[in-house]
Amino acid sequence: MKNSKKWSVELELYVQQHTIDLTKQNKEQKKLNLKLKKNVSEILRSLSSLIELRNGSTRNHSNNVAILSTAIAEEIGLTAPEIEMISTASQLHDIGMIGAPDIVLLKNVGELSPDEMTEYVKTPGERTGCDRLASKTSGAQAFLSGTITNGI
Repeated sequence: MKNSKKWSVELELYVQQHTIDLTKQNKEQKKLNLKLKKNVSEILRSLSSLIELRNGSTRNHSNNVAILSTAIAEEIGLTAPEIEMISTASQLHDIGMIGAPDIVLLKNVGELSPDEMTEYVKTPGERTGCDRLASKTSGAQAFLSGTITNGI
């Protein structure tokens, strides 16, 4: 019995110490996740700003779209992860404009010629040819579609 009790006490101490260690690691992981989340948010803001720098008439447009989209998502009762995904997508909804020619960006949409309008509505993949590569790569479109719809 004496050995059994000693073993039980030692096991209890071992479990307590590991619980303390895991709690510390969990707190550190939460801090790192928060820092990563802040960094990603800053990168998204930077990308939005880059888009808006190319076309001065859209100043704060992505941010305004994100604010409005987030408010609507909250109002209709979406979950926090869904709201966050909508906010992120809203900030990046014009990311394709990074690759658009300046001549297209500097005009009002109503002033674009048919050829310019065709260029305006192209996706980044269409501008770079990446969409053709993806369509020829087995499973790439399914992967990309799943990635986009799953919010990854």
